[in-house]
Amino acid sequence: MDKRLILIVGILLLGTIVLYGCLGSGNEGVFVYGQPTTIAAAPLIIANEKGFWRESGLNVQVQRFSAGRLALDATINGTIQANSVSETGPVLAMLNGTKIFIVGTAGEHKETKFIGRKDKGIASAKDLKGKKIATLPGTNSDYFMYTFLQHNGLSPKDVQIVSMNPPEMISALIRGDIDGFFAWEPHIYYAKTKLKENAVIFEPGDLYAGYHTIIMRQDFVQNNPQQVEQFLKGILKAEKFIGQNRNESIQIVAKQLDMQSEAVEALWPEYDFSLKLEPGLFDTMNNEATWAIDNNVVPAQKIPILNQFVFTSSLKNVDASLVSIQ
Repeated sequence: MDKRLILIVGILLLGTIVLYGCLGSGNEGVFVYGQPTTIAAAPLIIANEKGFWRESGLNVQVQRFSAGRLALDATINGTIQANSVSETGPVLAMLNGTKIFIVGTAGEHKETKFIGRKDKGIASAKDLKGKKIATLPGTNSDYFMYTFLQHNGLSPKDVQIVSMNPPEMISALIRGDIDGFFAWEPHIYYAKTKLKENAVIFEPGDLYAGYHTIIMRQDFVQNNPQQVEQFLKGILKAEKFIGQNRNESIQIVAKQLDMQSEAVEALWPEYDFSLKLEPGLFDTMNNEATWAIDNNVVPAQKIPILNQFVFTSSLKNVDASLVSIQ
């Protein structure tokens, strides 16, 4: 646990030692969005592919990341203007006092899962005891791992936990260097296509549902209100496009994520693509903050007022009906 704590704290505090002035006013004419490798980012993928951000007057450049947590680091460091990511990473950053805002959520999902090898003796959750399991610290899959283990009468001490990025997890699982990993789609899909019938997958069920949050630094939001609204307008256009053009949306996302369209279509029901800010977000954030403190994932001793990290004005200006939190 000590090594995991050092890793997470080091990553999340990196942004606090970088000069904030490098992004305060943004790069002239350029807005860089950090796109994670996940189906949950579909509205943002489509906003870019269909030119909805250009229609909103914003010149957006997309930078791909294998994980939203890595894109979050780039936002904190001032390398990019915005990223989208499940809420866990931002919550951990907030607990460390990092000055970021959630300006909206692009939807909800149940994409976080476990995948393991049957030939390693894994058929049920109880079989994870003593197994070598990979996770990426500071992500929603890391939170789900703790929740899943606890729900099934296990603790982190009952398994051998190793830290890896998702692409490494897939290679290690195929080689048999690890017995399984906790991650999200499409990384579960990528691994399953290689393991085929040897794969066993545990779904989140009612244990966890995540929000795909849209993150920006506080100074950027305060200094660039028009760009923030233009960015959100493009996402809202994409949401409407998804609702009216399901098949084309699936094709676009499948191509972006290097997946078969049939696989994306099968996973599509796990996502609710809707731009909003709702009270359920705070419930999830508070649950994860409690977990992080109780398990010494971060050095914080108490939960801050989390609504100070949620900026509602921009989304209200785009469409006030999308905001139901105070």
